[in-house]
Amino acid sequence: RLAHAYYGNGTVEERIKKVEGQIAKVEGEIQMVEKNLTAVARNEDRTEADHGALYYDLSKEQLRDELKQLREELKQLREKENLLLVEKQQQASASSDRLAKRRRLDSPALEVEADALLPINDSRIKPTLLDIDDTPFVPTEWLLQAYEDIEREKVKPETQGMAMPVAIVRFSRGGKTRALKELARKFESAIFVSFNGKDGTEISPEEKEEVKGREVQPRCWIAF
Repeated sequence: RLAHAYYGNGTVEERIKKVEGQIAKVEGEIQMVEKNLTAVARNEDRTEADHGALYYDLSKEQLRDELKQLREELKQLREKENLLLVEKQQQASASSDRLAKRRRLDSPALEVEADALLPINDSRIKPTLLDIDDTPFVPTEWLLQAYEDIEREKVKPETQGMAMPVAIVRFSRGGKTRALKELARKFESAIFVSFNGKDGTEISPEEKEEVKGREVQPRCWIAF
């Protein structure tokens, strides 16, 4: 049975074909052993022509041992077939990569004139703020809940104290300003005050010193 342990050299396709042939042969032998076992169970006569020269005169115990060995051999052959199929796939992938690399090397270099380059702040590369403002990516559920909380504070009687401010805190570039702008859209009037210095409202040195020790420093306010 160990004759199948060596699969020879050759291409992957040739080795796969060889293993497939061995699998078919072992499956045929298994069928023959099972046929003999059925005949033994039914107490039928067995002949060399109908039940195989290797098996027709074996006892029930011998047939069972033979069947066990054949099934183990079939298992090993199928594992070998799977490994060869993986190897074939890897070779095909490597061949495809080499072909793609060869095509890149054979392709002429792209020449770009300096006049064809655009500045990084060109609107054709970087969308304008107006375009960005039309992009809805703040969760609707959060927006509605925040709106309801603010509305509730706006109509709260003075006897219950002052309206509580809303703080939106998140990491850098996390969407804080976008969230404030989306909230402003839902109110009839809102005053947006930014402290990023782009519109002349940057925090003064005195104000910066005042808020230096705070965990959260103001970036922008919206008054409703």
